[in-house]
Amino acid sequence: MQTYINQLLEDIAKAHRSEQEEPQKYKPQSVEEHFEEIERWLESDPEHTFSYYCGLEPEQFPPAERLTDEQLDAVYRAYGQLLFSWNLGADILDAVPLRKAYPLLISTLKKKVEIMEEGQITIEFCTCDPPSCPFEEHCTCKDIKEPNEMDFKALRGADELPF
Repeated sequence: MQTYINQLLEDIAKAHRSEQEEPQKYKPQSVEEHFEEIERWLESDPEHTFSYYCGLEPEQFPPAERLTDEQLDAVYRAYGQLLFSWNLGADILDAVPLRKAYPLLISTLKKKVEIMEEGQITIEFCTCDPPSCPFEEHCTCKDIKEPNEMDFKALRGADELPF
């Protein structure tokens, strides 16, 4: 399996956004171009999955249970760097064990994404609905109270209004 992991790590490194594809650092984006890009991002759904851009397929990644802790850590870190090279990030809580976080991270290959020239897009997994949250017992959304459940007196003092 280690031979395969070594090859996978090479494939991940080759899938990084190449320098030709990166924005020119010496040519700053005008304010108009910046807002056009933001409007395009807000008004349209992404056309392609991350797999389309980087050339990797989810099937290339072994299930977490077939990997040693060291292999899992190496692939997870390499894949995180790959996302970063494409101006993408994945919002996975640090409290989530690596064996649960790994399949979530790899699932980003199937997500439709917009590749930005500037800034970063973060792929989120938490739905803020504890029963359907992929982080399960590790999610912090279960700790968020609804506004009607909040104790405004405790927040502002007994004699003050919260607004």
